[in-house]
Amino acid sequence: MNNAKLLLTMTLMLGILYACNNDDKDEVVTENQQNNQTDEVTEKIENNTALQADETMDPDQTVADKTHNGGLSSKFIKFDLDVEYKNDVSFDVEYTNNQNKVTAEIEDEINNVQLKGDEANKRIVKAFELLNFEENTNDEEVRSQVLEAFNLDENFKEFELEIKFETGNVKKYNFNNN
Repeated sequence: MNNAKLLLTMTLMLGILYACNNDDKDEVVTENQQNNQTDEVTEKIENNTALQADETMDPDQTVADKTHNGGLSSKFIKFDLDVEYKNDVSFDVEYTNNQNKVTAEIEDEINNVQLKGDEANKRIVKAFELLNFEENTNDEEVRSQVLEAFNLDENFKEFELEIKFETGNVKKYNFNNN
């Protein structure tokens, strides 16, 4: 009987020791998971702060969001520019600021550059900062400011620009140098 009690006690103690040892591993894993989650949250916060400091834009963040955050703003809902030069070389800008999404694209055949998303948006917004015309500004002034803002040559064949302003008004500008 004593041997049976001893064997039962030993088995029970081994089970308890095993269970205790297993719990320690779970705590370490849980602690590491919590640390990893904390690190991920911290990294996201730091990245968001860096984005705001650089005045770059998260693909899901709208220009309106940036305005409320003290960042960049745009008076254009849509900006579609197409400037054609000799030898079928063109410079195209497409910018749209819908309520939930900003899309931006530049196709620069002059310098053989294509930009989309955040890179294109940064370049477009820098050009927008140089534009101070409004809906009632004369067409020649608009053309001149746009060419200067995007660093384009005046010797184009065709200049087409369609802008939808914040007011919802759409204005088209067309010039030909044949």
